Amino acid sequence: MTERVLDRGLRRGLRRLRTMAFALFAAVATLCAAASAGEPDSSRVVIEGVPFVSWSEAAQMDYPDRDVLNPSLAAAWAMISRYWGHEFVAELMRADEQSWGTIVPTQDASLGGLKSALRKDRPLVVIAALTPWAHPVPGSALRLMQSGGVKTPRELRDPPTSRLLGVLASFKTLKRLKWFPSDPLLDALQVAARVVVGYDDQRGVVLLHDPSFGPMLEVPYAEFESMWRPAGARYMTVQPRDPAAVPTLSRAPMPESSPEQQALRHWVYGYAKASVGKIDEAFQLYRRGLEIPDISDGSRHVLLVEVALCYRERRDSTAALEAARRAAELVPEHYVGWMLLGNLYAESSVTSGRELARKYLSEAERLKADPQALEKVKEILPREILVRWPTTAAEGVEQEAIPEACRNEYRIFGPDSRQYRRCVEDDHDSEGGL
Repeated sequence: MTERVLDRGLRRGLRRLRTMAFALFAAVATLCAAASAGEPDSSRVVIEGVPFVSWSEAAQMDYPDRDVLNPSLAAAWAMISRYWGHEFVAELMRADEQSWGTIVPTQDASLGGLKSALRKDRPLVVIAALTPWAHPVPGSALRLMQSGGVKTPRELRDPPTSRLLGVLASFKTLKRLKWFPSDPLLDALQVAARVVVGYDDQRGVVLLHDPSFGPMLEVPYAEFESMWRPAGARYMTVQPRDPAAVPTLSRAPMPESSPEQQALRHWVYGYAKASVGKIDEAFQLYRRGLEIPDISDGSRHVLLVEVALCYRERRDSTAALEAARRAAELVPEHYVGWMLLGNLYAESSVTSGRELARKYLSEAERLKADPQALEKVKEILPREILVRWPTTAAEGVEQEAIPEACRNEYRIFGPDSRQYRRCVEDDHDSEGGL
């Protein structure tokens, strides 16, 4: 009897204990939820109200060193200025004491440090490479190589690209240019600035306003660091001089990247891949760019030029000729399409190929000397990035510097042709190196 009473008492005590434990657990959970409710989720940050300024809009602005400074930097500071309610950007870029804010730079930063800075609701300007794989080499560096008798790596000497975006080099090659007076990644004309407006840990992306490629661009962490770290892992923010200053949030809806900006990104990224020898990946990027609906003839033209060059690398002369013909017919005023078509015919075994090569190369030379054609081309080709324009000399070499042994190749195939460049290289003293 006594044992049964004790057993019932023990069971009742255990039930009460379980009830109390559940109540305590619920209370702790409630307290934790209440505590965390006041803390923002740090795994995803998006700074609202940062206006977007395109590369072409910035190119029309009045800013310091406008003739030598890439418009992407002016675009980035214009976005920051407008975020704080200021339109004019020149004083800020000059670090004028009369400007509304002070630029605060940070270098050798980590991705974690950058994200921590973003959690303060201040957009950041970053200087990074143009792409995650390669960056333009300043023309001055190429000219120094030529004039100094330095043997140029094939990557820079004979890339399978149109050279409309200049010569792009891998970061490994850029490191080897130690003799160059300044860091190619920080060259004023080729610098690529963006504004970081957020990040998302779950998706593993940084959110960028890219003046060339569009607003709210999602860039994977690995790609972002590949572009950012070689340039010194720098970011800059602005400290308003007025301690009471608050952002002027833009009420306009944030636009999406336009078809032209999307096509431009495919062209530039494909061009970078081709520049470092990844022809198949470049080809796929170009083809996907051509599949974007509603792109202009200018965008389609440059993509087809690069597609033709990829086909040439693959030794598919028929497909290369067809792509080059389509490119030339889309923008007949642009000499590059006709020069490429002429070079491809000169290399092919097509009947009358030599005659067709002379015809198209002659047309290319005529267009290069036609200022009206050049002006029209400038209006047609992509306008959100630095595009090289035709010259009468080959890659910085004046007419008088054409080797005697290569004058025939220069006259027949043109200064930008593979035949002429190879002839110059064979004639050049091959001693020396980087």
